[in-house]
Amino acid sequence: MVKKYKRTIRHNKLYIMMKRLVSKLVLCGDLAVGKTSIRRTYFGDGFIRDHLSTLGADFAIKRIKIDENTQLELQIWDLAGQPGFESLRKRFFKGAGSVMLVFDLTRRETFENLDYWFSQLWAASPNQSMVVAILGNKNDLEKHTVKPEEVDRYFEKLRTKYGLEKNQMRYYETSALTGENIEECFQFVSNALLQEIKMQN
Repeated sequence: MVKKYKRTIRHNKLYIMMKRLVSKLVLCGDLAVGKTSIRRTYFGDGFIRDHLSTLGADFAIKRIKIDENTQLELQIWDLAGQPGFESLRKRFFKGAGSVMLVFDLTRRETFENLDYWFSQLWAASPNQSMVVAILGNKNDLEKHTVKPEEVDRYFEKLRTKYGLEKNQMRYYETSALTGENIEECFQFVSNALLQEIKMQN
């Protein structure tokens, strides 16, 4: 879901109509899979090995210049993964146009719990044009417990159950520590949202 706004700015005595595209991206997954570290790395804030768990939600905005007259504003919601915040998360899920489902490559149960996270999101914000990025985080560590083909099968399940589009989904193995594929997964989401806008016009 992408909202469109317009504002007029004055530049050298010329009035230019600026188009601002706003979309909501939620990061969700189990506790300690690295959601906040992924967001911090994307914003260039650096990796913190020991930090406090997110309580409720954290919020950040990334503004991406598309062309001289168009700007995409990505509103990024980093949602708490621990139990007890279910009712609060439902409010933050509403209106989401994209989601990053994050799991820990070394903890298989965090992958198996993605179904719970997506079902919660869908209950609050059903959207068949939803952009879905699945991030297998902590790729810098050994002993991976999830294979890429298992993620492919999960994507097929999402397509069958929710009617999502194949080109709106992508899997990345990431590392918030080294920065591996962090920029790429956010770029995919931004490009997919822009493609959705083009199809609507």
